[in-house]
Amino acid sequence: MTAEKCVLSAVISIRNEEAQLAACMERLSFADEIVVLLDDCSDGSRDIAAQFTDRLIDGNWSVEGDRRNAGIEACRGEWIFEIDADERVPDALAAEIRATIATTTSDWHGIRVDNYIGDHRVRYGWGASYGKNQYPGLFRKGAKVWGRQRVHPALTFTGTEGAPLTHRIDHYVDRNISDMIRRLDSYTTARARDIRENGDGGSYARNLRRIFSRSWKCYVSRKGYREGQVRCIDCDIRRVVPDTVLSESDAGGELMAAIVMADDGIAFDGDSLARGPLGGAETAFISLAEALAARGHDVTIHNRCGAPMTRFGVNWEPLEKGLPDTADLYIANRGDKLLPAVPAARSRVFWIHNPAGYLKKWRYIVQADALAPHRRVFFRVPCRVVRILAAVRRQGDHPLWDFQRLY
Repeated sequence: MTAEKCVLSAVISIRNEEAQLAACMERLSFADEIVVLLDDCSDGSRDIAAQFTDRLIDGNWSVEGDRRNAGIEACRGEWIFEIDADERVPDALAAEIRATIATTTSDWHGIRVDNYIGDHRVRYGWGASYGKNQYPGLFRKGAKVWGRQRVHPALTFTGTEGAPLTHRIDHYVDRNISDMIRRLDSYTTARARDIRENGDGGSYARNLRRIFSRSWKCYVSRKGYREGQVRCIDCDIRRVVPDTVLSESDAGGELMAAIVMADDGIAFDGDSLARGPLGGAETAFISLAEALAARGHDVTIHNRCGAPMTRFGVNWEPLEKGLPDTADLYIANRGDKLLPAVPAARSRVFWIHNPAGYLKKWRYIVQADALAPHRRVFFRVPCRVVRILAAVRRQGDHPLWDFQRLY
């Protein structure tokens, strides 16, 4: 396709998306050209993209806005359709896009979105950072510019906005709830780095207000209650998950904490979720460890696993071999007998999976009194997600492990 004949360009910016790239690109044949921007890809994404187009742009971008703008600049079409690897264009939407650019006098149009967690569509109450109800995905070249932020960059438009298209794009945003939590963690890391650079983290009063306003917006004004338990979980995460778990170092802003996690309950390891059903406490424990490892921390789990292993950046060690004396952060899961372990830990977290009143039991009070003089113990109740998942198991007809398949 020559530049003179190119009316519509489809552009997709990716980083290591081999698992879903083909399913996205095979639905883009309605475009006159497909431009793929490969951001430091180390998997098979380039080979897959080359099966659909020769318009491949290689590079390395640390800022999402810069990457998006580079992809747009490479397009030769008068109109640009922007899409992500986890999105799919139905035939009806493809036909509407071609019809719109042939007749519209506007400069950009919104694309309505159906968000999915696995095979479960979530249309109501979808909050910022988790999904999108609509995005300005169809525009004339030069009408849309991304800002220089790492996550959810600001947008600047020129020209006039047209009516949003009627048909929707399918957005397979997460495979399951665990994926959702991991994605939020990556967003908060990027956002923290933006705040470090521009110094604008918002006022204490504003951030406190957002705890309640976001809950109201996600669950009430956007009718999130119509989605049932999956909406409750999303609302709770939006409300209570902090932006950072550990502070970033001053040198380069890299995350390099040594984290030790311990559990003396049932036997499980890094492969347990793939093998079959696992309880809510164990699933949350694994998800947190993998999320921390993904942020660059050195994470080691000591539990009743059968043998040492490393999975998704997390080191697993049998509890019987003992725990180290020191760590930047030590997390004792459920068992109060684990609290005194890792005696020289800089910070200590006791993770319970019960209401906070559970801590009034005498054995916990004794442990707290013994450790409090060293100012190293913090009792912390996890996100209500764990308790909500437990409620699903108790109240529903499906075991907890089936939650990933259902939602």
